[in-house]
Formats: sequence, C-alpha cells, structure tokens
Amino acid sequence: MTVNRLKPRQVNPIGSKAVNSPLKMLQDARAIRYYQRITDALVEQWNRGYRNYDELRLYLDGYLAALRHADAIEPYLLHRLEEDVVRFAHDSSNFAMPESEPDYY
Repeated sequence: MTVNRLKPRQVNPIGSKAVNSPLKMLQDARAIRYYQRITDALVEQWNRGYRNYDELRLYLDGYLAALRHADAIEPYLLHRLEEDVVRFAHDSSNFAMPESEPDYY
C-alpha cells in the first residue's frame, strides 16, 4: 500500500490563494490603485516623448522609493507591484501609438 505524501499548501498573507499559484495578480486594493496610477503615468511619460526605457525606469524607481519611504503598502506587496509594473513596461503593446485618422477637410 502506497501513501501519497503531499506538501502542505502555503498560504500568502492575504489568505486567498496559494503562494505557488500560477495566478499571481495583485489583489490588494491599494496596490491595484498604485499599479493603475504608475502605469497611467508611464504611458503619459511615453506620450510626452520619454521613450527610453531607462527614463521610464528612473520614474518608476522614484515612485517606488516614495511608496517605500511612506510605508504606503506592505513590502511584499511593493515588491509584487514592482514586478508587475516592470512587466508592463517591457510589453511594447502598452505603448503603441494609436493611428490618427486623416483629416478630410
């Protein structure tokens, strides 16, 4: 007779999903709001002409440093937020310029 030995599930501090879950989305409301603000700001910076990844990264680093200094969210959420925003910044489809329609006057 064989016995299956399963590892106990690790639960993250939020308590809703397992730590090793393939679905790793932000679930904290404040972290989601910061993600939306940062990504909107990165797109705005891109539209203003800051098209170098290093410039966008400097902006991101400053924003994250301010969140860290203010203890706005927990450190593990801040790390997760940084990973998600860096993933957003590396995806070129997020910065695609919409094609304008020609003027027919």
